[in-house]
Amino acid sequence: MKLRRNCITSTLTLFLCTALLLLAAREAAAVAYTWDGNGTPDADGDWSDPLNWNVGGSYPDDATDTATLPYPTGTRIITVDVPITIDQIAIAEGAFNIVQLDANMEVRLVDHPSDDGHPRSEIDLNGNVLTVDSGSATYFPNLDGAGEFVKIGTGQVTLNGELAFTGSFTISNGVIAYRCGDYSATSATVLEGGTARSHDVCATMPGTFTINGDGYTSRGAIEFAAPNEPCASDITVASDAKIRFISGTTAFSGDILGSGVLTLEGPQTVDISASGITYTNKLIVTNGTTQISGDFPDLKHILVDQGGTLEGLQAQFPSASVVTQNGGIWIQNLSATWTGAGDGSNWTDTANWSP
Repeated sequence: MKLRRNCITSTLTLFLCTALLLLAAREAAAVAYTWDGNGTPDADGDWSDPLNWNVGGSYPDDATDTATLPYPTGTRIITVDVPITIDQIAIAEGAFNIVQLDANMEVRLVDHPSDDGHPRSEIDLNGNVLTVDSGSATYFPNLDGAGEFVKIGTGQVTLNGELAFTGSFTISNGVIAYRCGDYSATSATVLEGGTARSHDVCATMPGTFTINGDGYTSRGAIEFAAPNEPCASDITVASDAKIRFISGTTAFSGDILGSGVLTLEGPQTVDISASGITYTNKLIVTNGTTQISGDFPDLKHILVDQGGTLEGLQAQFPSASVVTQNGGIWIQNLSATWTGAGDGSNWTDTANWSP
């Protein structure tokens, strides 16, 4: 009897384990969905309607699922009507191809199939949160509406345009590269491990930044990689942070605020031109050139470290102590106009010059 009971128990255990394994395998299996529009691929529709997808009885809602949205011949709006987490979404290029978020969406990879060079597609955040790990190296749909774009994971998202996006960016890891588009109406928060990259001069960076840390793989919380780019963003240094300048001269005309220590790192040049900059803590200049053509009335400390060059007069940062170390250089370029108000002839008579 005992042997029989053990056999029954073992059989039941095996059955339950097998069922659980089959269920887990079923849930883990990646499913590739393509928008079908209930037999009319150009039709609008809700994401959660299984009839709109080629796989009967379900819709993409698992972290292993992929969703392909082919190019329509006319304007088509696919509405994400329920919260979604999937692996990949492939949105064919084309101004008619629109995804509208009525709920939050998280996706590992946003990609696109080639579609004969149609204008770019669109994602309207519509006040919701879009969370992305990676994007195609050369393409991302235009962003529109309000809401929050959250960058997670170690990949890079290259933004190629926006229509009227007025939301915010949160970069918690990896890189957002601003390649094209005007993002001046947006704000960006860069957390430790994330980098906001100015990728091309045709992109205008977010109007305000809050930055933390040295960036993804020490590339800087903000990395200016576009040659000779102007930047008017206001930057708040929430904790110790680094900004890198790696191409040409960046003309920075915004304000700097916050209480963290700010490192300005080359190898290239930044010209800081704003008057009455708010920042008061400590600038570290390293491995590149920082030109100050504006002024920091209340800045307390400047450290010019190895490979760094500071160009500016003490009068432009009158409250700051300036320290050079490890070969750092401070160049005080003086400019004056001859007035002859002194003895009228002696070069070394300072009264003959103004200022």
